[in-house]
Amino acid sequence: MLFWHGGNLNDYQDSIKHKGGRYEYGPGLYATTHYDTAKKYSKGSRKLYLIDIQKGNELNNSLLPIESANDFIKSNAIKSKREEVSERLEKYNQNGKVPAGNFVTILLNEEAIKSSKMNTLREFLVSNGIDYELVRNPFGWHETMIVLYNMSKISNVKQVTPKDKIQEYDLSEVSDSENIQSIIACYKTNRIARILYIAKSLTADFKDISALKRYLKDKPFHIYDFIHEFNTYKDSYHLMSQAKIDKNEWDKALDDDDYDTLEEMTTKITNSMSDKNKEDFVDYLSYEYSADAPSWTFMDFESYVLPSNEWLVHFSDNAYDIKSSGFEYGMDQMDKLGLTTHFSDKAKEYGGYNFAFIADSKYASNAARQGKYGKHAVLFKAPGIKVYHFADEEEQIIFYGKDVNPKDIVLLENQGGDWVVIGGKRGELYRGETYTDAEAWVEQNYRQYQKPLAASLLVSIFDIVDEDTLEDPSEQIYDLIDPEEEKGIKYKVQTISAQQATSQFKTMNEDSTILEAYENHAKDEQKEIVDYKMKYFDKDRVIVTSNNKVVDGNHHLIAAIKLDKPILFINLQEPIEKEEI
Repeated sequence: MLFWHGGNLNDYQDSIKHKGGRYEYGPGLYATTHYDTAKKYSKGSRKLYLIDIQKGNELNNSLLPIESANDFIKSNAIKSKREEVSERLEKYNQNGKVPAGNFVTILLNEEAIKSSKMNTLREFLVSNGIDYELVRNPFGWHETMIVLYNMSKISNVKQVTPKDKIQEYDLSEVSDSENIQSIIACYKTNRIARILYIAKSLTADFKDISALKRYLKDKPFHIYDFIHEFNTYKDSYHLMSQAKIDKNEWDKALDDDDYDTLEEMTTKITNSMSDKNKEDFVDYLSYEYSADAPSWTFMDFESYVLPSNEWLVHFSDNAYDIKSSGFEYGMDQMDKLGLTTHFSDKAKEYGGYNFAFIADSKYASNAARQGKYGKHAVLFKAPGIKVYHFADEEEQIIFYGKDVNPKDIVLLENQGGDWVVIGGKRGELYRGETYTDAEAWVEQNYRQYQKPLAASLLVSIFDIVDEDTLEDPSEQIYDLIDPEEEKGIKYKVQTISAQQATSQFKTMNEDSTILEAYENHAKDEQKEIVDYKMKYFDKDRVIVTSNNKVVDGNHHLIAAIKLDKPILFINLQEPIEKEEI
């Protein structure tokens, strides 16, 4: 596997030193398939390398004995956090083993291990046969990053100099190693294209999680961003005088919409303000114009969130739409994240930053119980940053919604207090009494049920009814469906219990329920069909209804009722047009 690395590998050994805050993804040697990321770290005394790493055991495909994991926690974790970390880890205990990825994630995200112990953690992983972690798309470049624990897996190191020519800047995702010299071939070719690529990269970087982290840490401030709020501020005249700004010239620039002059003036005002001046003005913004106050007045940056293992949860009344289409709405201004509920959907229509919780945190459980952010929920993994939100008094995760693929989103529906895990057209996969039950089930069973959990919740009529049936005049559906008009139309697959279906679904003429009609009028041939469908029950079958009238799937419905199985159905009266998808 080939990766770029920016650093110093002239004399690398089986030891990696970590400074505080420099190990967001765990203890090891960091390398990436993304050339520009490595290049950024190769400045000064550091160099750029192309390294060849042998394949081995990946963190997220490995298990640790729970006893060994707890022994490590007792010996190396911060004392005040040992109990909490062990309790969180116990949730993943299956037959005395826990996923190694969850072990590392919990230690890091809870900041339960000091930097001085990071090399001990790395050695512990290697001693348990774990060689590295592969992190997909950590910074939004569709790259793969490796955190290498086992240095003996490095088979070749090539230092790249400015004189070398590079044929392939962004390496294919951890592909089998090729001849390193074939990668280094044309460094100086097409300089203009290279400049345009870098410019595009810088633009994209503005909205990524790293940019938000920098914003919250640096706390940038300029009066130009708050011209009209400043104009109504009680101390504005004093601050203008302090910066030697003439009030009449200020008013004229405002009247003329002369923003070039206003930018010059506000720069002088900002530069002349003391820390106390800035603090007082920000307090004024937070009180009078709370939604427009800088994001950093409402929250503190705490840490990165690892996308490889940590499940996040977002609560919403529109969780179904998020599962179907992804996070289409979000704030695209990182300086307006303090009180996003004050902004309309119109302000969020282009997508951007969204909020979530660590899925198994106390904050998530409280939000689910109170329903304060929405009735339903979606679970997913994404790079993000953990912040403490002062107004909400919660640890929250900010992520960039467009980074999340709908296929990687798991839908949890709150059905009368029960929390139900929905798996595509298979419908209900699990039902728990609490959100915590459902969330834990997803974490423990995601790999086994990944396909149905990733499946779309939308189907077309052609997905569930064959063409011969649609074109058969003897079928009830023939008079209700025009195949040409159905192109581009989808339907939501819904789930109903056998008990509910018994009374809800009726015949087409609505003179009785389907079950009553079957019991009173079914012929032997129809009973044989039902017996066959009971014997070979198809749990993925979706019946077609028109409101509460059954259009297609009568025999399957009767079989499901008799077996007390949940029924999947679509309602022809609730189409989702193509432009809505």
